[in-house]
Amino acid sequence: MVIPLSSDFDSCHIAVRYEGVEHEVKIDSSIMHKLKSLGGVNTSYLNIHVTFKARYERYGRILKNLKKKTLPSKLGLGGYRIEVTVSAQTLFEARRIIQSTEFPDINSWIYPTKPQLQPFKLDIKAITKEQNIQNAKAMRVAKSLPI
Repeated sequence: MVIPLSSDFDSCHIAVRYEGVEHEVKIDSSIMHKLKSLGGVNTSYLNIHVTFKARYERYGRILKNLKKKTLPSKLGLGGYRIEVTVSAQTLFEARRIIQSTEFPDINSWIYPTKPQLQPFKLDIKAITKEQNIQNAKAMRVAKSLPI
C-alpha cells in the first residue's frame, strides 16, 4: 500500500513543481493497478466483451491465488507503477523531460533527496486483505461527504 493514500484506493496522486515545471505523478502498486483496470472496460462492443471476459477470467484466477497467497512471480504483480503526466510537443520531448527527473524511480519517492520531492515522501506498508477492504469502505464513505 502506498501512503499517504489518496481517494483512489491504494494510489497516490501528486502535483509537483520540478525544475520550474508542473508535473502530475500517480503511484500505485502493480497489483492494485491491474485489479482496478478490470473495472474500467466498456463491454458494449463484441470484441471488447471477449477481451473483458478473458481479463475477468484471468483476474478471477489471480484473486483465487491471492486467497491462497500463492501468486506466480511471472504475473508481474509486485512493485509499483509510476505514471507521469507532462506537457510536451512530441513523445521524444516528453520522454526527455521525464528522464531528466527522478520520478520513475520509486526510491526517489521513498527516500527523496531533492527538496521538491521531500513534501511527498512516501511510506510503503504491507497490509492485510481485510485492512484494504476496510480502507476501500472508508474511502467510499469519504467520497459521499459534502466537503
